[in-house]
Amino acid sequence: MARALLRHCGPDRPRAIVDLGSGDGTFMLSVARRLASRWPDVKAILLDRQNIVGADVRAAFAALGWKVETVTADMFDFCGTADIRPWTS
Repeated sequence: MARALLRHCGPDRPRAIVDLGSGDGTFMLSVARRLASRWPDVKAILLDRQNIVGADVRAAFAALGWKVETVTADMFDFCGTADIRPWTS
């Protein structure tokens, strides 16, 4: 996933990445670990119908210099109301 994101975004880091169906956040954390040195200060939005992201995962994101936001919602409800803009203009 990290390679795909780098390929898609090129040298420009996104301000935020939304992980749909994030579960406990460990998958996005593993992606963040691979990207943090190239993409500092990214916000990871972890979206799931249940909030099961632990304090240890939040602390690991913070240690990488990434912000983490958990959203407990249905994907379609979130996408219909969220102020999401693409990283490109």
